[in-house]
Amino acid sequence: MNKKIAAIFFVSFSYAFVRYHIAGPVPAKEILFILNKALSLSIMFSMLMMLRAKEKPEKKLIFNWITVLISAHIILSLILLRPHYFPAFFDKDEAFTLIGNLALAGGIISAVLMLMGSKIPFSYTFKYVFGIFISLHLIAMGWESWFKPSSWYGYLPPITLLSFLLFLIWFFRKKES
Repeated sequence: MNKKIAAIFFVSFSYAFVRYHIAGPVPAKEILFILNKALSLSIMFSMLMMLRAKEKPEKKLIFNWITVLISAHIILSLILLRPHYFPAFFDKDEAFTLIGNLALAGGIISAVLMLMGSKIPFSYTFKYVFGIFISLHLIAMGWESWFKPSSWYGYLPPITLLSFLLFLIWFFRKKES
């Protein structure tokens, strides 16, 4: 299982590196930005993998990895939370914009809910509440670029869009027992 998680991360990091550095304008020295994008995509792929897991120990191991990935994503996001990386999040006075507030609130609440997921029984109410906040986070982060393929670096879809599509697959997939 650890090899599958490593493979997911490798694929996610490779995509992020190609999209942002090779096809895009992000210099390699900003590797933490690229790493953070890879972490977010890895989280969504791992959530899908957890659906396919049959055994409880396997699900727990994947969930533990998701917890590590979320924690690393939060730490890196806080380090990178500046107008240089997220200009839509800040106004001219460097106060948070509505988009910045929505993205951060959605991210914080969805992370807390995901991390609480092992402590409370699964319910559809939980799934829908989590869905609202992770969607809010992803949509606020990238909505404006999703429908402009000409603005995509190398015509590669944004990671927020890919993450949202993976989330939709997870959300609408029937829970396997």
